[in-house]
Amino acid sequence: MTMDGKENRININEATPEELKDLPGVGPAIADEIIEHRTNVRPFEKREDLMEIRGISVRVYWELADKIMV
Repeated sequence: MTMDGKENRININEATPEELKDLPGVGPAIADEIIEHRTNVRPFEKREDLMEIRGISVRVYWELADKIMV
């Protein structure tokens, strides 16, 4: 493991729907929104961009922040 533990994080630009649904607070609808966004709008440039997704509040984002990467 590296010092920052990044290998344990899920890349939100590459994750499958199943991997996304394993994240706390992310169900099928939010997983679909994440994939829709990165495919049809633009890839996520930073983790905070995830809050552009309907259903990802600041509270949910902070639950996910140490589990995701771009």
